[in-house]
Amino acid sequence: MLTAALCGTPPSHVQAMQFIPSPAATDTQVQTSVLVGACSHQHAPSPQPGCKPFSARPASPDSARTPGPPPSSLVIGDSIVRNIRSKTAATYCFPGGRVLDLVEKIPCLLMKHPHARNVIIHVGTNDTACQQSERRGIFQHMVPPSLLTEMRGAAMSLTAAASGLVVFLLSVSVVQGQDGWGVTYSPTEICAVKGSTVEIRCSYTFPSPWRGSVNTVEKTFWFTKWRDGEPVDLTTDSEYAGRVEDLGEKNICTLRIRNLTESDSAEYKFRFETNQAGGKYGGSTGVTLSVSNLQVTSDTNWLFCQSSYPQSSNPSYIWYKNGQIIQGETSRYTSNPNNADSYSCALKGYEDFPSPAVYGPKLPSVSVSPSAEIEEGSSVTLTCSTDANPAANYIWYKKNGNQKLPPLTKEPKLFFSSIQSSDSGQYFCAAENELGKRTSEMISVDVKFAPKLPSVSVSPSAEIEEGSSVTLTCSSDANPAANYTWYKKNQNAHLSSVNEAPFVVLSSIQSSDSGQYYCTAENKLGSRRSESIFIDVTYAPKLPSVSVSPSAEIEEGSSVTLTCSSDANPAANYTWYKEDEDSPKASGQIFTITDFRAEHSGSYSCGAQNKLGRSNSNLHLSVGTGSSTMIVNIIRTTLGVLILILVFLLSLWMRKKKALRSTTEAPEPEEIELDSDPEYENDSDTAAQTEDTEEQEDLV
Repeated sequence: MLTAALCGTPPSHVQAMQFIPSPAATDTQVQTSVLVGACSHQHAPSPQPGCKPFSARPASPDSARTPGPPPSSLVIGDSIVRNIRSKTAATYCFPGGRVLDLVEKIPCLLMKHPHARNVIIHVGTNDTACQQSERRGIFQHMVPPSLLTEMRGAAMSLTAAASGLVVFLLSVSVVQGQDGWGVTYSPTEICAVKGSTVEIRCSYTFPSPWRGSVNTVEKTFWFTKWRDGEPVDLTTDSEYAGRVEDLGEKNICTLRIRNLTESDSAEYKFRFETNQAGGKYGGSTGVTLSVSNLQVTSDTNWLFCQSSYPQSSNPSYIWYKNGQIIQGETSRYTSNPNNADSYSCALKGYEDFPSPAVYGPKLPSVSVSPSAEIEEGSSVTLTCSTDANPAANYIWYKKNGNQKLPPLTKEPKLFFSSIQSSDSGQYFCAAENELGKRTSEMISVDVKFAPKLPSVSVSPSAEIEEGSSVTLTCSSDANPAANYTWYKKNQNAHLSSVNEAPFVVLSSIQSSDSGQYYCTAENKLGSRRSESIFIDVTYAPKLPSVSVSPSAEIEEGSSVTLTCSSDANPAANYTWYKEDEDSPKASGQIFTITDFRAEHSGSYSCGAQNKLGRSNSNLHLSVGTGSSTMIVNIIRTTLGVLILILVFLLSLWMRKKKALRSTTEAPEPEEIELDSDPEYENDSDTAAQTEDTEEQEDLV
């Protein structure tokens, strides 16, 4: 019965197991102490850095023991036991070995050392990292029940040591030598090339009859690893699916593995099971298969064919250039490779399994993602790829005119998380390995973006004079190119489109063209408006306008104000002149005569002048007769008109009266005589009288 205790508590993964000893377990009792690291995890970790993988290659027996009597103890362990020296112990060092691996070695070693009574298995290391690795090892199934049966095991118990390590005390009954049982491998070490096919051969024997019964083989298989305490049949291992064949017949065992890979390197063991209880045998050792992966490396002008094939066997090599055999049978070849050539090598006898060809980079291809239109602010990736062996190293560049900028990145991909307009341009990459260097074609990156802030300019930039030619220019950085519109702002802040072009040409600019202008730049990605620019047109004074106050007839002694105004830029200066006088009368827009006399009458002129020209306007002033004379004339005229009206009315009345009188007397028609002279005379007298009256009034 197996019991476990770790600091007083059995570990959850160490279960009680009962081993039934073989009936023949009556021979020498061997006391074995197994010293291992504490276990804490269900799964064994990968080898830590510095821990070599288990090779199952024991050091030469007794190599660490001094001459003397046969050893009474065996020390089996990993590299930590390599320096043990003892007169009474034989040391076996298995670098990287674990407990399970070492326990399998015990039967064979006991047969070599029949006087051994103690077997000490020490698994651990002086390296802290590796010690931790060992302590994380799996020990639940480290001693499989079947193996203990083969070793005629009796019982195992676990106790906790004061140092914190777990000590396994194993009592085993072992028959030194099992007559008739055995597996013979030939050879025990095989080297093969990756991709080839290998056959591993052995033969086996077993006693029949055994224990008084017929002993027949019921099952045979090859294995390299254990699972849940049992060896795993290679034909059921997924790693070998479709690649292994068990060709054994009778007592001959043959394993064929096709299309070898480097992971196939392992120790292969054969196992057979009979119809008898305990009739299982596989031996403690197997055949070590080393799969060599040929690889060509280079250094300066030398090529090297590297393999894991033992150099002690002095292998011969074959070199290929572009698939054709070239001179050379050693592991190195001198050449001056270029991008167009490829080189490979093979082991003689394995010509059908050459190494992968090595060659310089082919012409790199470049691509842009996304392949659609690239907009500013988006994410863009440039990718460089080439066919090369060994793999190429990449460098990205951006072209700057006839020169290239410093390397942008030494990765196969150049990534822009938020690409900008300034990133537009031509890019290329270089791919290089030990055998050559190639440069890709240029690839253009065209970043689309909305117009930037437009800039505006005026030509000429000096003072603008009326009648000259003026050009307004609007420009903006945009992709695709922007469309431009010019606007002028009027006094009410209303806008009016001036022109839909980047240029506005005013061939003969006028004063009315003065004002604020701005432009807009627009494409499908957006629009921007420029700052406003002020156009100030300068011009000579226009024809001045002159006004008089008061505007009625000027009376002698009154005050008269003359005002002159003219449109001009810059503003005009004003000067007043009087006809026939050389010196100016006054300057300024307003000219005032406080006491107007007859001598002030005459023609006056106003002159408006600036640096661009001069303009004049004339005005005539005269003194009136007075207000009383005017009133008398008005009264006389009014009376004359009233008298004429009265005379006209009186004349009409007298004619009507005469007509009525003639109708009352009713004279005979033939006796009537027209006599109008008297009336005409009377009328004439009246008119004469009226004229005399008017003449008298005029005299008055």
